[in-house]
Amino acid sequence: EGARDFLPEVAAPYLTPSGVPDRRKLYALLRDAKTDPVFWRGMSTADRLRIDYKAYVTPSGVAVGASSVLLSVTEVAATPGFLVDAAAYAQGAGVEVLVVMSAVSVAGVFTREMMVLGRRGAQGDGTPMERLVRFLEGDEEARQWAFERRDEMTSLD
Repeated sequence: EGARDFLPEVAAPYLTPSGVPDRRKLYALLRDAKTDPVFWRGMSTADRLRIDYKAYVTPSGVAVGASSVLLSVTEVAATPGFLVDAAAYAQGAGVEVLVVMSAVSVAGVFTREMMVLGRRGAQGDGTPMERLVRFLEGDEEARQWAFERRDEMTSLD
């Protein structure tokens, strides 16, 4: 008896006649799934953030995490419990700032978006999040971006 007898019917098209996974078919399936919005919508916030995650430490010692997702930032942020789940993810990853980057096609136009989440203190208190916002608001190149500050979406507190 081959592996085919023990796998759900959904796996059968991705197996060779001898029951061995067909690498080309599996690769195509995974490649296509990663850009499929239905695939991304079916994941929890933690899974969305984890699937393409990188951690960095800035020269000043700030731990920053960056996640790429293939849904719009608006859709990600609208997920029920997003801020609570994102804060738990950031805490578990040990980062002070969590950047969520998106790459989506909107009406046939490739678009990148970015959402930055961090601990919010009093304005001007020098938290990494406050310093980042001041940098983006003051940087000549960044001022040309479509930049919108939403305090309700920037706090991991």
